[in-house]
Amino acid sequence: MKTTAGWAFLVNCSLFLGLMLSQHVRCLADKETTNIDWRTVGDFGNHFYINGDPFPIGKGKEGKEEHFLDLRRSYLRDGAIGTLLRNYEDLQGLKTTGSESELKRPDVNELTNVFSMRQSNDSRYYVSFACLNDTKQVILDIQGLKPYALSMLDADAKIPSGILQGQYLWFGSYGECVSVKSPKLPSGRSITGKYFLASSLRPVQALGNKPISHGICVPSSCNETDVMGLIRTLIDDGSGPPKPVAAQSDDERSYSTGAVVALVVCGLLGSLVCIGTLTDICLRYKGASRQRNDRASNGIAIQSNERTGLLSSTSVSLEEAPLINPPNNDGSKKMLSSFMTSFSFVRNTEKLMSTSTASSPLSSLNGMRVLSMWWVILGHNYEIPFANTSLQNPGQAIQLGQRFTFQAILNATFSVDTFFFMSGALVTYLCLKDIAANNGRTRWGMFYFHRVWRLTPAFAFCLMIYATLTRHFVSGPYGIVYNAMMDYAGDPCSSSWWSSLLYINNFYPGSGSLGKICMAWTWYLSNDMQFFIISPIFIILLLRYRKVGVSVCVAMIAACVFIRLMTAIEYGIHIPSQAVTKHKDDAYAGNTLYNRPYTRIAPYMVGMLLGYLLHTNGCKARLNKISVLIGWLLAVFMGTLPVYGLYHYYHDSAEANLGVSALYVSCSRLSWSIAIAWVIYACATGYGGPVNILLSWKVWAPLGRLTYCAYLIHPVVITVYSFNLPSEFIYGDISVIYMYFGNLVTSYCIAYIVSMVIEAPMMGLEKVFFKR
Repeated sequence: MKTTAGWAFLVNCSLFLGLMLSQHVRCLADKETTNIDWRTVGDFGNHFYINGDPFPIGKGKEGKEEHFLDLRRSYLRDGAIGTLLRNYEDLQGLKTTGSESELKRPDVNELTNVFSMRQSNDSRYYVSFACLNDTKQVILDIQGLKPYALSMLDADAKIPSGILQGQYLWFGSYGECVSVKSPKLPSGRSITGKYFLASSLRPVQALGNKPISHGICVPSSCNETDVMGLIRTLIDDGSGPPKPVAAQSDDERSYSTGAVVALVVCGLLGSLVCIGTLTDICLRYKGASRQRNDRASNGIAIQSNERTGLLSSTSVSLEEAPLINPPNNDGSKKMLSSFMTSFSFVRNTEKLMSTSTASSPLSSLNGMRVLSMWWVILGHNYEIPFANTSLQNPGQAIQLGQRFTFQAILNATFSVDTFFFMSGALVTYLCLKDIAANNGRTRWGMFYFHRVWRLTPAFAFCLMIYATLTRHFVSGPYGIVYNAMMDYAGDPCSSSWWSSLLYINNFYPGSGSLGKICMAWTWYLSNDMQFFIISPIFIILLLRYRKVGVSVCVAMIAACVFIRLMTAIEYGIHIPSQAVTKHKDDAYAGNTLYNRPYTRIAPYMVGMLLGYLLHTNGCKARLNKISVLIGWLLAVFMGTLPVYGLYHYYHDSAEANLGVSALYVSCSRLSWSIAIAWVIYACATGYGGPVNILLSWKVWAPLGRLTYCAYLIHPVVITVYSFNLPSEFIYGDISVIYMYFGNLVTSYCIAYIVSMVIEAPMMGLEKVFFKR
């Protein structure tokens, strides 16, 4: 069955993480190396290819795969410990009945019985004496019905239900395993349980020829080599080369140098916040009467000059005039006080939570910003657990994409275009307003510096935490999967973090492939920064040469649409999957459309034109009712068509022809941005009605100020949650909705802390140093 690009990515990542547990996966029949090629289409849509064929791959050669029914005859039927118990009993039974001669028959597979002394002659079955001795003790205690030994038997993964729905991670009971502790042995020590996630790496037909990964509970004296030896004794017949197996435990990892540095930085920032808060409190109560008057005169709410769609904009800003007005002191003391109170948790929280707004016609952007951010989090909330293979029922989850109501989730990437649009509108409107207020002049150096200062510190802090400490945030069976993924594929943050801070990660590394970007979702920041850098060209043209400026902006929109059109035709991109079908070997094919600036600039330019229009007409317009009605009807049509227009293809698993696909690919994002432009224009000019009331609601102001940090943080929150699940997650509407609200609230709570520790102090320091 053909699937959409987004859901293909999610299922395909399940295959990828299973293969992570082996460093070189081989097809068992012909020993060919499986070549992995990561095909990136977008944040919500990646493809996976095995040996040049898209997943799910077809049936392999005879003997190359294990049939679903064969699993019932495998050691996974009873779990590893259960099968070892059976092997031990079989061996003891043969010896007891005097049938030891049977052991010499080649089909008895004595070489693979871990309890036979002959197995030690073959290194492939090597198990250390301590591990083997403790394992044998556990087997004997199982026969003696000892509770701890029965717990180890119970904790082992066995064949579950739901295999035909795509479940290939069989965890068993991690918590039960690690809590096992035997009574003291005669030697005075106890046997404790240790959990391993292992794989025999034998492809299973029912899983699209994916290998199965399963939990094994063994004595803590066993290491990874011992576990691989145990597995081989259960799957080998003693002939031919060793069967590929893998095993990895949840051993506590030592802190790297980077992690230690990150913890030190967090400690220093925490200390500054504590000192700054205490300083602020002291100043508040020193000369209380004068301080009250000064604070009243400062006024928290002023017109903002933020210039990006993710950042708070038109109502309350964190960039007020002087942070403090201390009593008469010399300049150095005043500057020191201002420096310290820039880190005041109390003061910055007051500014963040203020709902006082300036009389700005663009206050509707607050609501649009927050709702768009919630849409982004919603899309990632459905995607990331799928990508992390934390699902018990991926087959059923795929069917959700066939529902009409689910189209808004599948097409959540349009929320990114909303941010591009808002960024273009704000940078133009506010810059032109600033130029007009300064008699046609502006400081372009500060224009760029403020932008970098505003974005980079919080970005760098989150990147540091993500790159160095994420491994320490996960544990349990999925923590093993995460660490295996990092060990096998390599952590892009360790080698290319600098490209993110230079805002070029949409081009480098890996030609902008999302799979090779540190904090892959931050490709947006690179595009937005690149648009910002060139924006003065269009602003100056619009200001001085109106017709030329408008023509150039329209030409940029047309060029973007044309590039998307020709790319779709050249690479054979069909909707709804939007997968590349031609020139697959081209390095550019891995990232043709999603995060290239020249394929995403159209919404930004639409925003710039709207910002210019609102500035020139003073956010005023005279429209009759018919014009307003037509405007809203067109906006609804142009906004809903890109999001819900693919329902037929998703529902019927159909693929559109190249002409229809190219038309949709080239025009859908432009259509969405024009629809959003009308909404903002109508709200700004007084024709928004209830829409403007909703989007301009004062409650959006504090949440809007947290949008940037929430954007940086939320994928980490979802990932950490997914990789800390003790068992497989059942994918369904109720469960995902509850997970969504939990991740949403958690993301904003952490965003609040990051904003108070990094974002707000940096803006305060900018005013201290530049006396803004």
